[in-house]
Amino acid sequence: MVDQRILGDEGFVQEVMVRTGSLDIRGRRRHGYGLSEIAKAVEEVCGVGLVQLREKGKDESLKKGRRVMSVVAKEYGYKGHEIAEHLWRDPSVITRYLKEGERFKGEVESVHAMLHNYSNEHV
Repeated sequence: MVDQRILGDEGFVQEVMVRTGSLDIRGRRRHGYGLSEIAKAVEEVCGVGLVQLREKGKDESLKKGRRVMSVVAKEYGYKGHEIAEHLWRDPSVITRYLKEGERFKGEVESVHAMLHNYSNEHV
């Protein structure tokens, strides 16, 4: 590390982050993955698909999926209103989800890892 940064190509940086358990990629390039790709990874990790995330309902699994989706999308540079539009939610709800997102750190990291795996499959 130099100046608190990991130096290397994107694959190396991801590998170091996974191995050290610090898969925090807030500084990553804007929109590294599409919202649909993120939703697919959220479905695999949380068991709730995009259709369900868009439906009305307050089931705990739906809330968890929406929060994880919101946090991951935000970390890839999406704005709250873009996430809200994709999930068919009010932007103020997304803001609330983001504030509560720390509780789902494990799931968020799993979604990031899943997205990384998708990238490796397409190479």
